[in-house]
Amino acid sequence: MIGEIFEGLFDIVLEFIPDFVWGFLFVVAGVASTVIGVMIVGESMQLGGILVIVGVLLVASVLYAWYR
Repeated sequence: MIGEIFEGLFDIVLEFIPDFVWGFLFVVAGVASTVIGVMIVGESMQLGGILVIVGVLLVASVLYAWYR
């Protein structure tokens, strides 16, 4: 019952926010993740590398979707 209510609210929120706004949020998150990953690479190569890869993939996927 509660799950259905949250699912309905989630669907309503997703309908009201345009795709361009979601793309912009993902680009900002990707850039932030890449910057944090580059700063952390000196301390933890594995965590920094993962953050850089995730950030680059976020930005690249949004740019590809906008290009299409």
